[in-house]
Amino acid sequence: MTNFDRLTKQELPPYYDIIEKITPKWFDFLEWLVVLSAMRFIFEKTGNSLLKGLYYLSFLFLLLYIQCFTYRIYASGITYIKSKIIKFILSLVFALLLTIIISFAIINIINGMKAFV
Repeated sequence: MTNFDRLTKQELPPYYDIIEKITPKWFDFLEWLVVLSAMRFIFEKTGNSLLKGLYYLSFLFLLLYIQCFTYRIYASGITYIKSKIIKFILSLVFALLLTIIISFAIINIINGMKAFV
C-alpha cells in the first residue's frame, strides 16, 4: 500500500473537491459541444431543415442554460449589485458572449471534421 492510498479525504489537498465537482460538468459541456457540432455538420451536408431547426433549438437551450447558471452566480456571488434586472442583463450578456465563443468553436470543429470527410 502506498502513502497515497493511506490518505483520507480530510488529508487530500482542498482542490480535489473542486476537481471532483468541475470534471463532470466539463465533460457534460464537451458532450453538448460534440452533439451540436455533429448536428450542424450533418445539416450542412444534407440540408435537412428538421435537423437545422433542432440544432438552433438546442443552441437556444444551451444559451438559456448558461444564462441560468450565470444568473445564479451573479445573484448569489455579487452582493454590491442589488438590482435583479441588472443581474439578469449581466448574466444574459455573459451567456450571449459565451454562446458566440461556443459557436466559433463549433465552426472550427466542423472545419476540422470536413478535412477528414
